[in-house]
Amino acid sequence: MKRNSVQEFLGKDNDILAILDGDQRHKSYHEGMNNVHFLPFDNIESVIFNRYNLDDPVIPKVERIDGKSEIKKAKNLYNQLVANNNGVQLITEKKIYQHLESLFETEINNLESNIVNFLSN
Repeated sequence: MKRNSVQEFLGKDNDILAILDGDQRHKSYHEGMNNVHFLPFDNIESVIFNRYNLDDPVIPKVERIDGKSEIKKAKNLYNQLVANNNGVQLITEKKIYQHLESLFETEINNLESNIVNFLSN
């Protein structure tokens, strides 16, 4: 975003909005930028992995989850859940997003308001 401020390769700053994973919130590269907003959780894969481990009934079970680190396991789980196997998915991305919206309703509503305000100006 800072590079765009100088080069405007994406457009003028007031025409650009970035929405980042929540785990980027404490990074310094976006400090002082008003056009950067964050998801209310670290990232989609990790929150789904955590919910899976809490036996969330919305998240289908898989045979096994590969990966040595937690983030690798989270990505592996997410990919298995949304993989299209002969036209069948364990869960659609749309259903995952709807579930996350229900878990983080207030935060998502606030983010939605920020997006609507941005688009209205």
